[in-house]
Amino acid sequence: MPQILSPSPANHSRRRLRSWFWGGLGAILGGYIGLTSITFWYVKTQKGVFEVRYLDIALPSRWPGYQIKKGNHHIHSGLNLLRNGQFNEGFYQLRAGLARAPSNRDGRLALAQLYAISKRPDLAQSTLLQGLEYHQGDPEYVARVLGFLLSKSEDQMTVTLCDQLLRKPDTNQNLVEIEALSAAMACFYRGNYDRAENYLSHYKLDHTQAGRLLIAQLEWERGYRDLALLLLRDLNHEFPGDEEVYAKYSEYLSDVGQTEEIRHLAVIYQIAHPDSPRSHLDQLGSELQEKNPTDFRKAAQGVLAEFMDDPVGLLAIGDFAATHGLVDLIRDIQGLFQQHEWEGTMAVRLMGIEALLVSKRYVEALLDIQVFLKEPGLETQLLNVATGLQAIAQYGVGDPVTAYTSLTALVAQPNLRTESLLAIANRLIVMEYPAPARLVLTKAMELNPQNQAVLSRLIEMDIEAKNTTSLMANVPRLLTMRKPSPALLADVHHLLRSDAYMFLPQRNQLLDSVAGAMSRH
Repeated sequence: MPQILSPSPANHSRRRLRSWFWGGLGAILGGYIGLTSITFWYVKTQKGVFEVRYLDIALPSRWPGYQIKKGNHHIHSGLNLLRNGQFNEGFYQLRAGLARAPSNRDGRLALAQLYAISKRPDLAQSTLLQGLEYHQGDPEYVARVLGFLLSKSEDQMTVTLCDQLLRKPDTNQNLVEIEALSAAMACFYRGNYDRAENYLSHYKLDHTQAGRLLIAQLEWERGYRDLALLLLRDLNHEFPGDEEVYAKYSEYLSDVGQTEEIRHLAVIYQIAHPDSPRSHLDQLGSELQEKNPTDFRKAAQGVLAEFMDDPVGLLAIGDFAATHGLVDLIRDIQGLFQQHEWEGTMAVRLMGIEALLVSKRYVEALLDIQVFLKEPGLETQLLNVATGLQAIAQYGVGDPVTAYTSLTALVAQPNLRTESLLAIANRLIVMEYPAPARLVLTKAMELNPQNQAVLSRLIEMDIEAKNTTSLMANVPRLLTMRKPSPALLADVHHLLRSDAYMFLPQRNQLLDSVAGAMSRH
């Protein structure tokens, strides 16, 4: 019989190693498949990320794509939460989503908007600028970024960014127009009129509607008012009812007192925009300038009849009535709001109080405010406005001690609005109470150091009081801002060049800076 050879120990060991290897590999693969399958099930069914596929999780090469899909899901959830008023939850979803899917345009725009609402314009700006890495070829996105920069007076940054974008070859004429027009606007805001005009001509925007509108503004600022009005008249003829053309044309006509032309222009605009209160308010303004009470009452009743079922339009009319002290008109509007129980009734009541203050009916205003402040559950903004109006009324009835107490309580409140504080200060200045007005303006500057209207008002008060210490601090800040008022600069220059201030530190340097700004503007 043949001898059966038993396997050698070495062969047996190799077979055992192969068995362990393949068995272990199978166990690992099985475990990996099981683990990724469970993860896939969890992500898809429990987290609701329906866009994900099993291979997105199973294959490492597809993990970056999985992260993007997960990020897009977070952003989609965040946008839905925002629509439902869940802002905190929506914010965290958007931020987490954008970290994984940075090219998601809608998520980036929404997050930037939340930052802006939360008074973090720095984070809004950086969020938008970072998005240009992904969306610099998207006209809508580029327009949003440049519009934001211009709204924050970041004019030099706008010009620099536009120059960078314009240097890149691009066949998208719409994108080129957005960038060149934004650069021209930034130059215009800084008084660099020749450079603004160069952008328009070099990129062939001087024949477009937007370019021609800017050219008209350039000529107006240069002092060629008749030419500017002629250019706007031609634009209005070509684009009847255009909102931007109408707004600028009516503004300039009002400045030169052409009330009849304003009426004619308003009628044309009303035909194109029957639901807009703007032209109706321009008509009322021209009737006020004519100082014919009978014609004004007739026009006011016509406007009320036109918008009696439109609460948004009535609010605009109410704001006009409050600003001009038209108590009867605002009370008619208040009656309509109470009759229909529209949202905004409380705001209209404050407009009525403001109208009483403008018309110097301080006792009535104070009584109305006292009733208003007793309303339960007043919103913070309404309460702050009412407190400011109460202080004005108290000054008006000759009670400055109580009024000052109201003002100090107001400026200590959180969430104050710069525009509201400026309006209160302006009213106090008209009433010849400069000290409390400065208190309010100082608080407004703390809230928004870049607010040019507030700073200009403070400088006007500095000139009036010959407060050179404050003037030397405030004027240099004004010179960094957009197109300072030439009249204000002239007043500053006239005061500081007096021999009385010959030895004022840094006086000559500031005079030179003011003179340079006057020559540019």
